[in-house]
Amino acid sequence: MRPFNKLQLIGLLLVSSLLLVIHSCAKEEPTSLENPNIDVSEVDNPPIMESGGDGIEDDTKSSSSLTGKTTCDITGTSAPQAGNQYTFTYTTNMSSPTVTWTVLSGAITLVSTSGNSATFQFGSGFSSGSIKAHGMNGTVECSDTISFRQPTISCPQQSCLNILQVEPCIDYQAVLSCANNVSSVDWEYSIGPYSHVSIGSSTNPGGNYAIAKPIYLPTGSWDNYYLWIFADITLTNGSTCTLSKSILLSCGSGGGGNQ
Repeated sequence: MRPFNKLQLIGLLLVSSLLLVIHSCAKEEPTSLENPNIDVSEVDNPPIMESGGDGIEDDTKSSSSLTGKTTCDITGTSAPQAGNQYTFTYTTNMSSPTVTWTVLSGAITLVSTSGNSATFQFGSGFSSGSIKAHGMNGTVECSDTISFRQPTISCPQQSCLNILQVEPCIDYQAVLSCANNVSSVDWEYSIGPYSHVSIGSSTNPGGNYAIAKPIYLPTGSWDNYYLWIFADITLTNGSTCTLSKSILLSCGSGGGGNQ
């Protein structure tokens, strides 16, 4: 083999260097899976959205920038009773309103008005209904409606009537509990030959829970007799019912009644 001269050796070195440069540039070309158009800085540093805290722009106005709301209300009893009168008042944040009252339904009659108040009569047949108040001052107006429904009233249960002993075979006390919706009670008792003896009436204008009536037995020996109490009840809605109760008397060595 003929030895390389100096020029040939230099040529080989130059060719080798050129090939290395070409190979290096080829490795830096992007592959088909890479996108040369992506700005890496946009991925690493996404823009920050100014918001109310949830990533959504918050354009809710504060209450100080909103127009004040006109409010109104009807005040008065929410449980009117048939046959009675009640006064209601229209309250509002509106200045000096002109108020108009209207009966929308039910056995209700407008009796009178005074300022922002009105008086209504609830008829004897009232069970439900509604009234309306409308206030106006120029272009500002506000209405309110109130509806009523008379609660269902029923006779007290049998267990609400009791007889209490004060002095054996002499005097007792009849007590009607659960009497909130009781207007009055007519009382009677029976014992031995005495049948349905009236002992008067009790009224309950305050709607008390209990009504009591003393019972004084007639003179006699009532040992082992049954004492019966009858309560003829009138409810606040005008309906009536009757309850009765009995106890067996035990007089012991004592006598009988004191009348």
